[in-house]
Amino acid sequence: MITGFGGFLVLSQRGDEAKRFLPELQNSFVTADDVYFKASIVQAIGYISGRESFAFLIRCLEDRSFLVRLAALRALAGTLSELPLEQRTELKKKLEQVMLEENSATVREQVLLLLRSLPQAKPG
Repeated sequence: MITGFGGFLVLSQRGDEAKRFLPELQNSFVTADDVYFKASIVQAIGYISGRESFAFLIRCLEDRSFLVRLAALRALAGTLSELPLEQRTELKKKLEQVMLEENSATVREQVLLLLRSLPQAKPG
């Protein structure tokens, strides 16, 4: 089992080799109680495999913790150049929904930054 942010950081620097740990990381996310730990997992998954973990990161935007949502937004921001048009369009729709429902000003600010980075996505 991988524990602590240090372990995630080491994993994230191992490139494609680290992708084999994605199922374990996602499982750890589901079973974790600590929001800082969950946010660290999301960051690591974003570093390791942002595009391949697109659906996971989108689901993280619905987490109760604003820290996890913020980590997911930052991870998604790092994948924009890799995302095909369909996923950018899906992301834009999800971000517009998050913007309407979000209570955290910090998360809303990150959503706005991300929306501005999606000029090629189709209007929602």
